[in-house]
Amino acid sequence: MTSISMQAADRAQPATSAKLANDSANKLATDPAHGSTITPATARAGLALVAAASLAACGGGEDSTAPASPAAASPAVADTRRHAQRLAGADTRVAYTPEELAAAFAPDGQGAVNAQVAARFLIHASHGPTVSTLAAVRTQGLAPWIESGFAAPRGERHVDRIFAQRDALGGWLYDIPTFGPPNSEFMMNEAWRAFMTGPDALRQRIVAALLEIFVITTRVGIIGIGQNQITAAAFVDMLNDRCFGNFRDLLEGVTLSSAMGVYLSYRDNLKAEYGPDGVPTRVPDENYARELMQLFSIGLYELNPDGSLKLKKGKPRETYTQDDVFNLARVFTGWRVPKPLPGEPDMNEWSKPMVAVAANHSPEEKRFLGKVIPAGTKPANSLKRALDTVFAHANVGPFIGKQLIQRLVTSNPSPAYVARVSAAFADNGHGVRGDMRALIRAVLLDPEARAGDTGGGDLANIRGKVREPMLRLVAVARAMEAGDPGTVVFPIANLSGASTGVGQAPLKSPSVFNFFRPGYAAPQSELGAQGYVAPEFQLVNGPVIAASINKINEFVRDADDYLLIEIGHLRGLTPRALVERVSLLLTGNSVPAADLDAFTQIVNKVSPFDPKLRVQVALQLVASSAAFLVQAW
Repeated sequence: MTSISMQAADRAQPATSAKLANDSANKLATDPAHGSTITPATARAGLALVAAASLAACGGGEDSTAPASPAAASPAVADTRRHAQRLAGADTRVAYTPEELAAAFAPDGQGAVNAQVAARFLIHASHGPTVSTLAAVRTQGLAPWIESGFAAPRGERHVDRIFAQRDALGGWLYDIPTFGPPNSEFMMNEAWRAFMTGPDALRQRIVAALLEIFVITTRVGIIGIGQNQITAAAFVDMLNDRCFGNFRDLLEGVTLSSAMGVYLSYRDNLKAEYGPDGVPTRVPDENYARELMQLFSIGLYELNPDGSLKLKKGKPRETYTQDDVFNLARVFTGWRVPKPLPGEPDMNEWSKPMVAVAANHSPEEKRFLGKVIPAGTKPANSLKRALDTVFAHANVGPFIGKQLIQRLVTSNPSPAYVARVSAAFADNGHGVRGDMRALIRAVLLDPEARAGDTGGGDLANIRGKVREPMLRLVAVARAMEAGDPGTVVFPIANLSGASTGVGQAPLKSPSVFNFFRPGYAAPQSELGAQGYVAPEFQLVNGPVIAASINKINEFVRDADDYLLIEIGHLRGLTPRALVERVSLLLTGNSVPAADLDAFTQIVNKVSPFDPKLRVQVALQLVASSAAFLVQAW
């Protein structure tokens, strides 16, 4: 097997680690906030592009051993801090207990699994290790932790929180200081909160993956701000509710969501109208019918159970035709937000599944994918039969299963891995098709997923995946034990801009095709030439690489101005032990030995009388490394 290695990443897109540091070392400027300059020698010591900038931000240059004086907090930041203190008081939360701390970092041989196995597993199964999740996995083992994740109660509903936020703010617009540009994206901030601080770690990672398969966006501007936020919140709530159930129910939840109805234009989709000559003068909107098949269930081409293409005379066999789309579109007519005309529904109705208006539903026969729904079938029954037909298609297991593998574990699973996951989808061992729990177990516990658990720092034969910028930020936040400060709105905002953020944010995909396509390989790349893909590279370019590392470094420095942060588990360690622990939390121990040595030397130059700065520098170095930019390589 070929890894998505630093070398391959260099050739696929602009370099992300030592090469970038080397090429840009002489171009690094003084950071205006702190006034320190990075020398070329320091930049070349194994840092990624703005790992060097991270040192500039923290005053850890080659010739400096004194900590930088922190810049005075801006009025906006100070106001955020005061607001958090008013609402939350002192930080009384318990991020982790002494027992959890001891269990998380106990010597290998104690507990069910060693630290590297647990950390690498949590990088796949959650948004990254925290002290408590690392302790739980090491104590319980991998499979029991998954079962406890299935049983864990979900957090407060996003819809309820957003209504409470609206009431507290007196409307749908706000200008509260946040980490990122001010915005009125209630639900995007809510997604950051759940991903960064949610205790239901497994659920939140699966929801994040599903949001990149069943894509909606808060970019939609054809309904009001409030309706947009509430319907998006209800969609994410639905994913939280159904992600551990059956895929058939999940598909129905997606289909009846008002968010999806608005985004793919079948809310208030009307039946066909015909002229006197019988020629249609209006036909139903086909948008959702097409994307339901192409993106949400079966894909464009027929698949074998291992995800490989079924060929006919050497060419792929299409799963559906335009006639299938035309007929299936009739199923999705007559559906709208509850409380139909006269008047638009009140705000709360946008959080509910859509309902059928029989008079607007196509009465014609609906013939697609080899099945027939007779003429005159009522809307709800038409929908049931259509979704049953799609759900039963042989493609669903390999098509959805492979994408879940790609989102969680590796961009390039072997055919055997896909086949095992597809088999779990087809039958959970008890004759049930579409059991999401069986699917998740199969993805996370497969021998191929766990093959790198006992490797060293350089896992040359283990294929991983490029980390998305927003998920890198979330992983760093979780390593810092981020907690909700209790502000009216969670103060992480729209970071999708390449100049003002990390180049990506939840629910901000530019299209229904997500931020990137599952089969993307960068043109003229070594990976592409070898037949491998790296989907996330479609999102990556030079500005995004630089901006994302810069913004994550800024977050490390300023996070406690916005969130509750607990880095006590990283204080008091020797420079080498600190760097190794951060490597464990962020990369599953995959930082190469040479980089660990370089990072240790840099951390050692920070005054031991500023332990917080030492922790920040260690986090910035590892978070800017190739081992972090590429997951579990």
